[in-house]
Amino acid sequence: MFHYGTKPLTKNEKEGLSIAVRRMLRHPGQLSLMLVTGLVAAVFEGGTIGLLGLAVKVLTDESVQLIQNLPSFLNHQLALYLLNISQGGLFLLLIGLAVSAQILKGLLGYVSTVAQTGLSYRLMKDGQDGATNHVMNLSYRQVSQYPSGQLGSLIDQSGVISDIVTEVGKASRAILMTVSYVSVMILMSPLLTAAAIVVFGLLWVALSRIVKILKQLSTRAVEGEIDTWRWSIEYLNVPRLLRLFGTTDIAKGVIQDARHKRIAAEKKSAVINAAILPAFEIITVFGAGVFLICGYLFSGESAIKVVPGLFVFVLVFFRLKPQVKMLNDLRIQLAKLLPKLGKVGEFLRTEDKEFEKIGGIQFRRLTSSIQVRGVSYRYDGADVNAVSSLDFDLARGETIALVGESGSGKSTIVNLLLDLHQPSVGEILIDGNNLNTIDSITWRERIGIVAQEVYLLNTSIKDNISFGRHQISDLDIETAARTALAH
Repeated sequence: MFHYGTKPLTKNEKEGLSIAVRRMLRHPGQLSLMLVTGLVAAVFEGGTIGLLGLAVKVLTDESVQLIQNLPSFLNHQLALYLLNISQGGLFLLLIGLAVSAQILKGLLGYVSTVAQTGLSYRLMKDGQDGATNHVMNLSYRQVSQYPSGQLGSLIDQSGVISDIVTEVGKASRAILMTVSYVSVMILMSPLLTAAAIVVFGLLWVALSRIVKILKQLSTRAVEGEIDTWRWSIEYLNVPRLLRLFGTTDIAKGVIQDARHKRIAAEKKSAVINAAILPAFEIITVFGAGVFLICGYLFSGESAIKVVPGLFVFVLVFFRLKPQVKMLNDLRIQLAKLLPKLGKVGEFLRTEDKEFEKIGGIQFRRLTSSIQVRGVSYRYDGADVNAVSSLDFDLARGETIALVGESGSGKSTIVNLLLDLHQPSVGEILIDGNNLNTIDSITWRERIGIVAQEVYLLNTSIKDNISFGRHQISDLDIETAARTALAH
């Protein structure tokens, strides 16, 4: 029902939905509480409307006919009570029961919403934590393919899986309420109920085209949001460079174009969405008027008795309208979520990603030499190798310099030695062991690096020097600063 108007789903959208559902099912307690309390609340809601309808029929002397339509065991029990209660007393009793049912419905609805909210925020945390772990576990070659701003946006977008919980909660309550109302309507008038279902069904199909348009607009908005994150972080991280080259206006234009793309799509979506509520209002009011007029015209001399029941039917019909509208709103919301879920699904899919090597031989110290044997490496999408057939030995205690023009492969060789890249051909041996078999973390812990790019975290000098080394003392930090002539 909800896919009507949003199909076909792409592979990435299916993956995103699958991730959201799997993570939601990891919390069966909260999920069950949300659904069960919603179900019972819907039963009490239907009971409220049914009791009000029965109360009206009591005043119009139709209580006996209504009771005869109930199951036999209920009929027998109610008949015993009706014998000893006056018409006015029965009316008041039914109203009291309806009010009590509505109070219980409100309390259960609140519990369902609280369970939904707790589960939703839990999944938001799980989703964004999972995306952060995913980024940190990707190999250097893999993660370097993403601009830093795009990674930040994708981690933020991963929280969208929590919205699925919200939609499931709303959808379950709306569906159960709809079933409850329709059940009461069928008891009152099967013919009018069929007409109401046809009206809402036609409206549902007619809005499917709008749902497709909203999905396309949401795709544009998501792309614009990701681009805004990407270029904002990219350019705002290099304020000196922008001013040295006089390119602040260019950077501003790129960021604003991405932002305007998102805003334009969201604005158009909001305008289209705003037309849905008036359409529902017009059609439901028109339908209610038709029901009353037709009921009055066809009832003949018994119109005085029939019209109060019709008013109750119209009341139920109007109570049904927000639930049907909510179901359509959920379909629209799903259409808006699918592009985000597609981005998340594409990002979190593991079968086409390369991850950091975990485990291996624990490296303690270099005892003999590093040997590079027939190593070639080609970057993804490149036509030629960055380095080819590379052979050299670096003995313990020896110093070696790699000299060459820009782009000749010096940084590539360093990244290969750091195990950030793995050779396309050949091998690197550490004391006779292939670097691929050595634990990357313990290997890199024994290597000191002064990079050509200098990155300073926006924190204290102490935190910058001790970054990644939480066990060192203040004396060690001061000694390092003196050695670097930074004290």
